[in-house]
Amino acid sequence: MNHTSTVLSAAKPKPWIAAISLLLFAQAAFCAPAPKRKLGTVKFGGYKSVVLFKDKIELTGGRPYITSEDGLFRIEADKLAITITAVGKGKTTVSAASAEGNVKMAAVPEPGQKVDASAAKAQYLGREDKVIMNGNVRIIMTDPSRFNQPSVLTGGTAVFNLKPKSEEWRIKVEGAPGQSELTVTPKSD
Repeated sequence: MNHTSTVLSAAKPKPWIAAISLLLFAQAAFCAPAPKRKLGTVKFGGYKSVVLFKDKIELTGGRPYITSEDGLFRIEADKLAITITAVGKGKTTVSAASAEGNVKMAAVPEPGQKVDASAAKAQYLGREDKVIMNGNVRIIMTDPSRFNQPSVLTGGTAVFNLKPKSEEWRIKVEGAPGQSELTVTPKSD
């Protein structure tokens, strides 16, 4: 699947804006509503190299990660990249983001819940409001209020629709025969 996006930027991107936007992208990737809270400080770490372009930030080498100070979100991969687009005077948005190489994401969407996801790579397509994870996708969702054990979803590719209409699909998982699987243990009363 080949996606392109035009990047326009009138101002220099600020790394903290990109970090917050990437955190929002990853929270949305888990298809859980982002809690109404201030994200506060985020931390970039684990990288050997950070490169700031006019409208892109790349973290490479070592094991780059971005984490929220409150511990509610973390993403790590061999390479992280964020593309930023100007959307108004003094405002920017993330038009695309990618994580490549042994991608691991963890989030706590609500108290008591936890989501861990892994794949070979992941990308956020801002114009389409979709997140695509490719290569041995594994998503583990823990929600003791709904399930006795963590739910596990696996497949070759997972596409997350971040803004579904009421009856539109939210997650689509595809793979070779026998590759996709969903395991759930519903909570019994």
